[in-house]
Amino acid sequence: MDEHFLTSFAASVEHVCSAMLQLPVHCDLPALRIHGASAYEVIGTIELRGEVSGVVAIKLPRATAERLVTLFTGKVHGGGDPDLVDAVGELLEMIAGDAKRGLGARTMFLSQPWVEVGADTEEVATPSGIVVPCHTDCGSFQIELRLEETVHASAGASRRSA
Repeated sequence: MDEHFLTSFAASVEHVCSAMLQLPVHCDLPALRIHGASAYEVIGTIELRGEVSGVVAIKLPRATAERLVTLFTGKVHGGGDPDLVDAVGELLEMIAGDAKRGLGARTMFLSQPWVEVGADTEEVATPSGIVVPCHTDCGSFQIELRLEETVHASAGASRRSA
């Protein structure tokens, strides 16, 4: 995967959390996704289409999601609260939008985010993704990326897996 994708998304997480939540975030070095049992009960996903396409997901333990959303909205949210789903989707949309800006002149379109909540939440991000672990005073979470860049060749367009 293009290193610029990773640095852009990590910087976006730090920027959005700082600006919108007044919360410092430390992002670890990216790593390959390890399949297995998930500790994440809240998973938000957004698709990118265009010169860069793929999936970006935010994965959070429920308690971390509730704390972050409380900072974001200014009111306490429980696990069954539909505003929790909306707020996690909004945060993911802001992170993806900020990263899109950071990727420069590439043409990209973002889908509407979708968020799943529950202990039995199925993994929604694609296999072979790269994860960026993120740590805050509210708890840890991760951003998962599976992106590829469209390369325009003189004889036509082709895709390069990232």
